[in-house]
Amino acid sequence: MRSRRAVREGSTGLLIITGVGLVAALGLWIRGITPGSRSYPIILEFENAQGIIIGTPVRYRGVPVGRVVKLQQGARNVEVKIEISSGDVVIPANPKISANQSGLVSSAYIDITPTKELSEQAYAMNPNASDCNSQVIVCRGDRLKGVLGHSIDQLI
Repeated sequence: MRSRRAVREGSTGLLIITGVGLVAALGLWIRGITPGSRSYPIILEFENAQGIIIGTPVRYRGVPVGRVVKLQQGARNVEVKIEISSGDVVIPANPKISANQSGLVSSAYIDITPTKELSEQAYAMNPNASDCNSQVIVCRGDRLKGVLGHSIDQLI
């Protein structure tokens, strides 16, 4: 009789612990936090936010590679913190960064266009590494200047 009660109590405790773990994992997933992810942040500075909001897509050579995670207004500019989803995306130093709008609804996106090609050794570099060379590639936490690109507002 006693062993049956112990099994029941043990299985109830295990069920509660599993439920709490699943709720925690779901909360992290909804917030976009993935443990062990190799993403890296970059801070962009613009004169004007021009429709950029949290979640605005970031494209590199036309391919989505990240999103905007934070906006902060400064005295002379707007700081946009973006997160590149994969550490495998190696961006050459001094890229052209533009905030564009397209479509009738004016959906915004940030375009990153390289201004030079990288060598094979540079493609092997890791943007998350502590010894990352900001003179060759864009590294974790770098600050870059952006310009306002194409906009429906300017067209009108």
